[in-house]
Amino acid sequence: MFKKGHISVGSKLVPVLINSTVLVHFRHDQKGHHWFLHARQIWAIGATTHVSYRCSSLLVYSQLYYGSHGLQAAHASRTNVLSLGRCLVFTDTPKYKDQLRPAVIQFFDICYCQTTMNTPYIDRASEEDRILLEPFAYLCQYPGKEIRSKLIEAFDYWIKVPPAKLEIIRNIVEMLHSSSLLIDDVEDDSALRRGVPVAHKIYGVPATINCANYVYFIALQKALLLEDLRVVKVFTKELIQLHRGQGMDIHWRDTATCPSESQYLEMVNNKTGGLLRLGVKLMEIAANCDRDYAPLVNILGVHFQVRDDLMNLISGKYTDNKGFCEDLTEGKFSFPIIHCIRSTRDNRQMLNILKQKTTDVDMKRHAIRLMEETNSFEYTKQYLRKVESQALDEIKRLGGNPFLEGRALPMQ
Repeated sequence: MFKKGHISVGSKLVPVLINSTVLVHFRHDQKGHHWFLHARQIWAIGATTHVSYRCSSLLVYSQLYYGSHGLQAAHASRTNVLSLGRCLVFTDTPKYKDQLRPAVIQFFDICYCQTTMNTPYIDRASEEDRILLEPFAYLCQYPGKEIRSKLIEAFDYWIKVPPAKLEIIRNIVEMLHSSSLLIDDVEDDSALRRGVPVAHKIYGVPATINCANYVYFIALQKALLLEDLRVVKVFTKELIQLHRGQGMDIHWRDTATCPSESQYLEMVNNKTGGLLRLGVKLMEIAANCDRDYAPLVNILGVHFQVRDDLMNLISGKYTDNKGFCEDLTEGKFSFPIIHCIRSTRDNRQMLNILKQKTTDVDMKRHAIRLMEETNSFEYTKQYLRKVESQALDEIKRLGGNPFLEGRALPMQ
C-alpha cells in the first residue's frame, strides 16, 4: 500500500512513506484551479514549521511551504488554499510537535486561493453553482454532531472500505443529511438550526427547497463513483423510506393524531435510520462485505432519535441551538410526549397544548410538569437503557468494536 520516497524540504531530503490513495479530495477545473474539499485532520510540514488544524468540513492551512521557499497563507476556516508548486501533507497527525513520527503522506499541487464561502463535499466551482448551493453552504458553516460520519468510521472497524471510497460515502451521507435538514426546517417552520437562523429565513423557501433537492441528485451522482449499480438500488430504497417516515411524522403533527409507540418507532426506523443504513450499506457494497449490519444500525438509529427527543425537552444546550422545547412549538409527537398523552387518556391537556404549537414559555413549562407527573422522562430514560443494552449485545455478537462499545457508543 505504501512506498518509500523522499521529499525536498528546504535544502534537506526527508524520507517519507507515500500513500497512493488520495484521502483529501480535490477537483481540477478547466482553468487549472485545484479546489480542496473535505479533510478531517491534516499536517502541513515545512522547512521550519509544523501546523495542525482540525476542520469538520474543509481543508484549512495556516502555513504552507514549497521547494526552498516559504509561503505564509493565514486564512479563515473553510477557504480554499493559495500556493504555487507542491505541498507535503500529512494524513496522520501527531498530538504534539515533539511527538512527530513517520506518517503517511500525500502530495498535492496547489495553485489557487479564494476566501469566499465554500460548499463542503461538492466539487462544483462555477458561479451558477455557488448561487444555487448557497443555502447548503450556509448550513454547512455550522457543523452538527457529525453522528453519521462517526458511525461510518466506527463500522469501518469491521468492514474495511478502501479509503477513497469511504470518503465518497461519508460525503454522500453528510450531503443527504444536511440537505434533508434544509427541507425539515421548512416543513417544521423552524426558526433556528445549530444556534443560527434557518436557511430558508435568509434565502427564502423556494431557493432553499430547490437547493436541497439539487444536493440530493448531486449525492446520487457522487454515488455512481463507487462503480457498482447496487448503490442506486440502496440509495433509492433508503430515500423512499426517509420520505415515508417524514411524511407520517408530518401527518400526525398536522392532524393532531397521536401515534402508538410502535407506530412512532417504525417511523423513526424509516426517517432517522434511513441515512444511517444507507451509509453502512454503501460501505458493505464498496468492500464486497457479505455480512449484514442493518440490525445494529436500526438499534442505534432508534437510540439516537429517542435520546434526541428527550434532550429537546430537558437540555439547556438544545435550547441554545433550537429554542426552548422546540418540539412543543412544532407540535411534534416525540417519544416522551406520546407516553404522556397515552398515560392520561382522560386528560387532554398535553394534546391540546401540542395542537396550539405554542411559543409561550409558561405553557411549555406546564407541559414539562405534565410529563414529569406521568414519569414520561423516566420512562424514556429506561427505554434508552434497554436499547443501549440491545446495541451492546449485538456489537458483542458481531465480534466487538472499540469504537461502539460503552461510552464510545456514537449515539451518546
